[in-house]
Amino acid sequence: MSEDIILDEVDRSEYEKQTWIDHIVDEETGIVKQWGTPHSAKRMNHMEQGIYDANRKGNLSLGEIEYIRSTLMLLENDLRQTQDQTESISEEINYILTELENAADNNAIDDLIARLKRLEDAVMSNITGNPFEISLKDLDGLIVTGIWNKEKQRLEV
Repeated sequence: MSEDIILDEVDRSEYEKQTWIDHIVDEETGIVKQWGTPHSAKRMNHMEQGIYDANRKGNLSLGEIEYIRSTLMLLENDLRQTQDQTESISEEINYILTELENAADNNAIDDLIARLKRLEDAVMSNITGNPFEISLKDLDGLIVTGIWNKEKQRLEV
């Protein structure tokens, strides 16, 4: 919303209705039967202020409703994305668990554990990028230069 809605700026007190009475004159005699309410700046300004306040309150209410509607739409979208991500993570975990049950060698198990770690990083640490990581069965024929990170047990190239 382009402008902030500040509710304290609007007077939320009730409008005090004023009673107006007609000016009645007996047509035959010309005698005033009832003096009507005089038009005065005070009464007219009271009416103008009431109309202005009602309009402002109405506009704020519409603004509040639109703000709530747009916020709700954003939250619904976030919820759908979260549900989609949860389903995707659940599928990945189930796949990894199935692969772990069928894994024949330690390299496959290590690879699956690394995939679980990436899932944990994504969910718990909000690491959503795609870090490059590869698992190898052996290093035959491979020449790699880099720095061994003993704490993280990885070669950093």
